[in-house]
Amino acid sequence: MDNTRKKYTVFSTILIIYAFIVQYLYVGLAIDGLNMLFPALEAKFGWTRAALGVAASIGVYGSVIGLIIAGTLMIKFTVKKILLGVIVLLGADIIFMAGTDSFQGFAVAMVVLQVLALILQVGSIALVTNWFRKKRGTILGIVTIGPPFSTATFVMIGTKVSEAMGYEVFYTGVGVVVLLLGILGIFILKNKPEDIGCGVDGVPLG
Repeated sequence: MDNTRKKYTVFSTILIIYAFIVQYLYVGLAIDGLNMLFPALEAKFGWTRAALGVAASIGVYGSVIGLIIAGTLMIKFTVKKILLGVIVLLGADIIFMAGTDSFQGFAVAMVVLQVLALILQVGSIALVTNWFRKKRGTILGIVTIGPPFSTATFVMIGTKVSEAMGYEVFYTGVGVVVLLLGILGIFILKNKPEDIGCGVDGVPLG
């Protein structure tokens, strides 16, 4: 196996793992995790699940506009740059959300979370499609195991940590992980295989 092919194998494998983690976090943070978070907030602050649900719903609707804007920016600045920017913003948003005791502050953070999480989910798929053609369906199948795996484990893990140390600790930890994921992505992700000297599927250039 020549050096270029080895580099393609390494970077494409890293991308698959990275995209899997992103898909996992999307469902855990924006969908299933709310079933754990909202009761905890209601118990601590008295915020009703209906009011919290409104904030989440606004975020879901807002994500439509967010995706249009993000898609335009991805074309102009590359998928990788927008994806990593969104990851860093999402990490900071989660940390803020975990620490605030203001309903208004939390509501805004929840709207932002919903918008950024969906952009992240779609962006990771877009990045994967840059790298694969022949095995694209198989690779996307692997990556999208992330959501059901998240459904099976995110709430379970989050509930245990929250019961032991509080939801604030759990979500702050998740926010830090997301931030680190964004920083790590600067060094380990490439926007397209041409950036390492080969074409889609590792085909040599020229």
